[in-house]
Amino acid sequence: MKDVAVHTTNLEVKTGHRDPETHQAVMPRPRGWWMFFICVSLFLGVGLRFVHLGQKPYGNDEAFTLLRLSGTSDQELYDRFFDGHQFRIDELRPYQRLRPENGIIATVQSLRSEPQHVPIYFIMARLWSQRFGTEATAMRSLPVLLSLFALPCLYWLCRELFDLAFTAWLAVALFAVSPLHMAYAQEARPYSLFVVTVLLSSALLLRAIRIQSKWSWGLYAAALACSLYTYLLAGLLMVGHGIYVFLLEHGRWNKVTQAYVLSSLAGLLTLIPWLLLISTHSAAAKTTLAWQATGLPFTSLVKAWGFDLSRLFFDSGHVSYTIGYLDWFYLIPATFGVGLLSGYSLYFLYHHTPRRVWLFIYTLVGTTALTLTLTDVLLQRQMSVNSRYFFAAYVGIQLAVSYVLAVHITAHSTQVWRPHLWRMGACALAFCGVLSCAIFIRADVWWTKLMSGCHNPEVANLINQDPDPLLLSDNLGHVLSLSHLLKPTVRVQLFQRMTPRIATAHGDIYLYGPSPTLLNDLETTNQIELISREGKLWRLIPIYPPIR
Repeated sequence: MKDVAVHTTNLEVKTGHRDPETHQAVMPRPRGWWMFFICVSLFLGVGLRFVHLGQKPYGNDEAFTLLRLSGTSDQELYDRFFDGHQFRIDELRPYQRLRPENGIIATVQSLRSEPQHVPIYFIMARLWSQRFGTEATAMRSLPVLLSLFALPCLYWLCRELFDLAFTAWLAVALFAVSPLHMAYAQEARPYSLFVVTVLLSSALLLRAIRIQSKWSWGLYAAALACSLYTYLLAGLLMVGHGIYVFLLEHGRWNKVTQAYVLSSLAGLLTLIPWLLLISTHSAAAKTTLAWQATGLPFTSLVKAWGFDLSRLFFDSGHVSYTIGYLDWFYLIPATFGVGLLSGYSLYFLYHHTPRRVWLFIYTLVGTTALTLTLTDVLLQRQMSVNSRYFFAAYVGIQLAVSYVLAVHITAHSTQVWRPHLWRMGACALAFCGVLSCAIFIRADVWWTKLMSGCHNPEVANLINQDPDPLLLSDNLGHVLSLSHLLKPTVRVQLFQRMTPRIATAHGDIYLYGPSPTLLNDLETTNQIELISREGKLWRLIPIYPPIR
């Protein structure tokens, strides 16, 4: 390769000596107890993923996954239920299970209701559910298993990037107990599969640049296509890879840049059928993504970015971005500490690694992070408050932190306390990760469902206590996810773009997750009492007699 991996003199002092053939700094072999530390972290990280898979209720997004697996479109439910007639909640439940009359083709066709979601994961989930069912434990077992493939892919990526075994093992250990990845591994959504494709395609890109064979570039194109068909934000990953290749080759049109362009075009061309589907059903995509168009104050965005970054290593299960008094004792210090460590790691990489190393991590982090954050700031949106959109950037930060820890842990220094301090820091990160994962698996709700069903248990408990309640709503996702927790006899009325006319109710009338339009319409003819602000639940007292 043209870019010879030569470390600076400072790094040579820290890591020992140089290999006389490769001229690379050689990291001393760590002591045996570090392998024990890594094995324990891996054992806990893998084992905890399978604990209490069914404890947390389905959120809105997971309910839509089940709807897709049933082969049902959103419009079919709107036509069937959203006309103001009264029905029992158990009439919705068949649409949260597999429907014998619908197969895999119907599952793919139902994605026209959400064309921004691509089909690979949903096909896999459909096949999985045919064998194991659609209960929460079964549905979440698939993403948990998929998340395990990220561990060997991360190891491979580290070896391609750093060619240091200890760095790779340390990165895998910290990744295994990362509370952020643990939380999303237990979501019946394509997030864990997307992380796998990010790691795999990145490792294949570095391998293709290193060996420069047609076969290696073909594998990269296939991995890129798989990533694009798993999550459309893989397009940012592809852009980042392109920037890396062209900067690595100093903008010259040579065999490497030519091979990359051909491979990325091949991967992108496979997405054309789905891009045509998106263009045909763009209205549906705009409707389901309308929430992103609502801007947030800059301070709220910064809080969200900081909290999400800290969840790579520590997560208290905070379900709100508002900061309470006690949060200053652990949440703010953790956020500041992880941010400082991440910033230092990126700085250290620039000064102590070859250009091909720091440039790869910089483009991996920067392409996703800068695109999402600047878009939200400049266009007044809130896309960047979703941590799942930052997976490629988080992978880059974890690579940087793992490398810095590995270098300092194995360093030869005249100040003996420094390596010990970094060793304690690595152990502290792993301990915080394990503690956070333990809190997560025991919790009934988690922040991953903050905007989509996080408070469903509280709402369901309030409604189920009523002997004959009537539930009103115009929010399909909220009702679908809540249907798993309500008594089957709960009566429901759903509205869509119509003047609500409330049927006769023998018990209390509840309004759940309404749009501003429905809320305003009901306020004109009813007294409305807010029961749960976080749960978005109201109780209605009609002023005028209900219809009969």
